[in-house]
Amino acid sequence: MKINKLFLVGLVTTSVVFSSCSKEDSNLPEQTPIALSSGIDMGIAPTRAMQETQIALNEKLSLFINKASGVNMYENIEITANGSGGFTHTPLYYPMDGSNIDIYAVHPYSSSASLSAAIPFSVQEDQTTTAGYLASDLLYATQTNVARNANAIPLTFAHKLTQLEFTIKKSTGSDLTNLQTVTINGMKGSTTITVPTGALGEATGSAVSIQANGVHGTEEGETEVSGITAIVVPQTVATGVKLFKIGIGGIDYFYTTTSPLTFENGKKYNLQLTINQTGIELESVIEAWGEGDTIIGEGEAE
Repeated sequence: MKINKLFLVGLVTTSVVFSSCSKEDSNLPEQTPIALSSGIDMGIAPTRAMQETQIALNEKLSLFINKASGVNMYENIEITANGSGGFTHTPLYYPMDGSNIDIYAVHPYSSSASLSAAIPFSVQEDQTTTAGYLASDLLYATQTNVARNANAIPLTFAHKLTQLEFTIKKSTGSDLTNLQTVTINGMKGSTTITVPTGALGEATGSAVSIQANGVHGTEEGETEVSGITAIVVPQTVATGVKLFKIGIGGIDYFYTTTSPLTFENGKKYNLQLTINQTGIELESVIEAWGEGDTIIGEGEAE
């Protein structure tokens, strides 16, 4: 698989930034502002418009900056994405003593976020809106041992949860004109993230019902609907769970797991569901958001 890493700074600028991170510019004033830029490491070419190559406009993040020695400088500063790879925030400055710095950032912003304790996080059950979807997208970036310099420090964010991307297909006798809902059932909706390491905790909490984003019926002549997505907490789903529910014209179609299914963090699962009169046929391919297995199964209508 070809791996593409996407930064929202030019290649020339990026090389300058990384060079300057290892050597302090002695010509800078003692009170040197800290500038930040961002990109999202997808691992693959982007497939959606929402937060695939950059953090969306006006999304807020938690920012932490320490001296490389471990002394805290800025604790949980709220910064706001400008939609073009930059941020707005209160002025931030390098240490006057010339110390290098460590930077950590987490999306979305949490008022209770701390470097000293794991941050609790839950996905939104209603992801049908852009706001609900973006609020479910847990992102993390770090840049350590950065020397004082005048260039923007690139923060490359990684998706910490799991993306499900659905393509709903029709077969003989089925009709997707009135496709109304795609729901993920039976998965726990909460976890934690530890800021200094970026480590994700176990899936916790009760099972939730997550409504996917981008659901709509077919137009005349169309045979499938794509671009339906949801973000879930990585976990293993047991056998016998009615995992996916597809609502079409007042009829609910279910896909029930026939063996345990494991969804890993940072990966995207392309789920192709074919709707038959008797149920759902499922084929799934895993990509990096990684590589993985193909899952084929059958479903039932109720």
